Order: sequence, then structure tokens, then C-alpha cells
Amino acid sequence: MATVLESNGHEVAWVAHDAVRHLLGKQQVFPAGAMPALPAREADVRGIAALRQLWSECLAPLALGMDDSTREAIARFSPDVMLIDQQAVGAALRAHEARIPWVTLASSPGELATRRDHPSIQQWTQDCVADVARRLDILSTPQDALFSRFGCVMPSCPALMGPVPQNLLVRDVGCLVRHRRSSTASIAPRPQGAHVLVTLGTVSHHATAKVLQAVLLAARGMGSRLHWTIIDPDGSLGESHLDQVRITKRVRQIDLLPGVDAVMCHGGHNTIAEAMLFGVPVVVAPIRDDQPYIAQRVVDAGAGLRIRFAHATAAHIADAVERITGESHFRQAAQVMGTELADGEARVWALLQAWLENPQRPLERPPSQASQTALVS
Repeated sequence: MATVLESNGHEVAWVAHDAVRHLLGKQQVFPAGAMPALPAREADVRGIAALRQLWSECLAPLALGMDDSTREAIARFSPDVMLIDQQAVGAALRAHEARIPWVTLASSPGELATRRDHPSIQQWTQDCVADVARRLDILSTPQDALFSRFGCVMPSCPALMGPVPQNLLVRDVGCLVRHRRSSTASIAPRPQGAHVLVTLGTVSHHATAKVLQAVLLAARGMGSRLHWTIIDPDGSLGESHLDQVRITKRVRQIDLLPGVDAVMCHGGHNTIAEAMLFGVPVVVAPIRDDQPYIAQRVVDAGAGLRIRFAHATAAHIADAVERITGESHFRQAAQVMGTELADGEARVWALLQAWLENPQRPLERPPSQASQTALVS
């Protein structure tokens, strides 16, 4: 998004942690230091327990740790507008305090499901935000720090998002990937047979290692007609002794996806959206947070199958992969969703361009909500 703004003549600065500064090139950065250590999250910590852990051990420390850099950026850069990650709650509070128009950038539709289906959790989250504001000595807070009254931009599509509550202004803009594609990526000769990418994230190391072992067993049992790329960030699998299996700690996923026939993942929104963009159906083994919701959206759209993460065996995985790669309707449904996710950069620029002409007004409402006149707050 920053790349799109800069390419159209706008000056952009970042408040960013050390771990991502190398991705920003020569852009102006107000360093926020090291990221708070993420909690070790076992697969059996779910629901409200996982949410409590997320806020107490990640989001609240993140807000406190970024505050000095955020205030420095506001004072020195004097932004006309701010684009704020939905989980950077402290920055949203500071933007509201400084009366700077700000738009929420949400990487996942999980909060939409919470607002629509779990009002008690929404109230608990608002209490967490209020506690952060007290710790930052901020007296004036927005009605909703997770969804700006100026609007929320989401790199998603209606099929993944689900219904949007009428009191929220949320614009889906499709998948934003152009700036992450490698200009030097080479296309390797494609072996005969289907190619499966397996990426389960790094949030539950012990449980993930167990599922990756089951994937390896499934790959062995399905023989050379399938080719597998398995992302194993902790090296729990060791080296592959199977010709049809490649094990690596990391990969440029966005460059690999155009040559993939199926993805097995844990339901992270970015991975799902990118797979759909390239018309690749998925086997989803969700763990927690927004992953079960996103997994169900994919299943409802007919673009994938869902298996149980905690009980996934080699037989379950092999059966799901066999169906995903062998039944064409899954790929057809993924391709339909891919059309909804296409042209993200052009769509987000059109949206932001209209807003920047008069940032005191909210984003333009989507056509489905254009007739509504109630103030979004």
C-alpha cells in the first residue's frame, strides 16, 4: 500500500519494528525497536484463553512499546493521514488524540466475525483497549479503536469476509501481492504430477511438528505422482530422503503459488487469499483465532476441505489431498474467488485516492452499502 502511495507522489513514513525495516528500503522509518516476544502458544489454547494470551502477551506490550516512536512520528513527520494496522491499537489511540484522520488496515476478517457473532467478546476487547489507553495516559478515545470511523481497508474478498455489520465501513480491495513478487523468479521445469505446498505457520511448534510428520507419511504413501514442498521452519523433519519431497525452512510463497496444484495450511488469511488469487484449492487444518472461521468460509465457497488439526493423521491428509487435486470443482471454485481478489493494487489506489482528496470524510462506501446514510462511528 505504501508502494502504491509513493508511486503516485505521496510522501510516506513508517513506524516499524527492527524485524521488518529491511523490507522498507530507503523509506523514512521511525524505528520501534524489537518486536515483543510472541508467546509460546500450544494448540490446545483456544477461544477466549487464546484471546486473553494474545492481548496480555502481545497486543498490549506492542502498543506500549511502539508509543514513543508513534508520538515522535506524529510530532516530526506531521502526517496528514495515518494508515494503521488493526493490531497497532496504541497508534490508533494516538491518531484519535491528535485528531489525525486514520484508516484501519485489517489483514484478516476475524474481527468482523467477532463483531457479528460474539458481542460479549467485543465488549471484552473494548475493555482491553480502554486499559491500554489508561496505561498510555490517553483520555480521549475513539468509539472503536479496531475499526476507524473513517473506514477499514481489508485485502480480502466478500467470500472470505462474510457479512459486514452495517455499523462498520469496511472495504475489501483484493489481494495486494505485486510488490512482493520477485522480478527475478525463475520458473523451474514442472515435474509430472500434482505439486502440493504445505505451510502450517510457526505458532504451535510441538503440534505443528506432529502434523508435519503426518504429512511426510502421507507423501511417502502417495508415491511419486505427487510432489511436495514442505515448509519446516524449525527443522523438525530433518532432511528429506524422498525424491518427491522438498523440505525447506522458508520459501517465497508468492513466487511458488503459480505452479502449485494444492496448498495445505492452517488457515491464515494471507496464505488463503494468495492461494485463491492463483486459483489454488486448499486443505485447511485450523488451530485457533480467526483460522476456523476462514477455513469454514473456504469450505462454504467450495474451494477447499477442512481437517482437524489436532487429530490429522497421514490417512486424513492423503484423502483430503487426493480429493483436492483430483476433483476439478475445487479448483474451479478457487478460480472464482481469485477473480474477486484480483487487481488489488489498482483497487486500493482508487479507494485511497478518493479519500485523500478530502480525508476529513470517510472512505467511499461499497456499492452494497452506498444507499445507507447513517454515520459510521
